[in-house]
Amino acid sequence: MMKGIVKTKKASSLAKNKAAAAAGQPSLEQFIFSRDYTGALALLEFRLKCQDGDTKDLLLWIGYCSFHLGNFKRAEDAYKELLDAHDVGREIYLYIAACYFFQQMYDESEKEAFKGPDSSLKVRLLFNIAHRTADEAKLMEYHRQLQDKKDDQLSLAAVHYLRSHHQEVLVAYPSIAIIDDSTRQ
Repeated sequence: MMKGIVKTKKASSLAKNKAAAAAGQPSLEQFIFSRDYTGALALLEFRLKCQDGDTKDLLLWIGYCSFHLGNFKRAEDAYKELLDAHDVGREIYLYIAACYFFQQMYDESEKEAFKGPDSSLKVRLLFNIAHRTADEAKLMEYHRQLQDKKDDQLSLAAVHYLRSHHQEVLVAYPSIAIIDDSTRQ
């Protein structure tokens, strides 16, 4: 009789612990919101290993978190796995290009960027690649394609800074603040 009660208590105790752990475990959204990419990546890798969730979504998030942690090779691998095994949009090529860029693989980055769809991200990538490879003709071509958007103007300011064009940087930042204020309204 006593063994039956102990077993019942243990079973209910285990169920309560599992429920508490499940309630206390942060969700992926909570990790991302708090910019805890290490926690998010650990959760995502665990879910991928356990096959708990849609593999395509898990790989997209793994790529995102790995990139934000500076693990560009892991992000590249996740994006390549997506291309090989899933039906994904062409923007994945831009993500791979960004991974290559930060690994200082500029030729590979440019090649992948050209496979991606036309977008401001593509222009920014190609603009920065042209700067890193010292291709002045391409640099000017992509400079003309930059728009009056915050991300484009920040990219332009960064390249100006890297080229020691400090006056242009000082001129650019107030306009970026104006762009930022106009988008908040």
